[in-house]
Amino acid sequence: MQIYLAEDLSDVERPEGFLVEHEEADMTLDRVPLDNAVQRVFDGDIRNSSAVAGLLAAAQVRATSPKLRPADAG
Repeated sequence: MQIYLAEDLSDVERPEGFLVEHEEADMTLDRVPLDNAVQRVFDGDIRNSSAVAGLLAAAQVRATSPKLRPADAG
């Protein structure tokens, strides 16, 4: 599993012809502050292991500003 930290994102329209299907059909987008999402991990509301790892890593990056590997590092 690889987790990427994406920053300074913006909303865009879906590409023409993009069809939402399968598991994506029931997904919702819920934007919350990072601190709230981390608390939801500790509350047990977020249990997906990839999401937990990403959220806790993002919180650590914000807290300590470590040097991160480039996204294209092997």
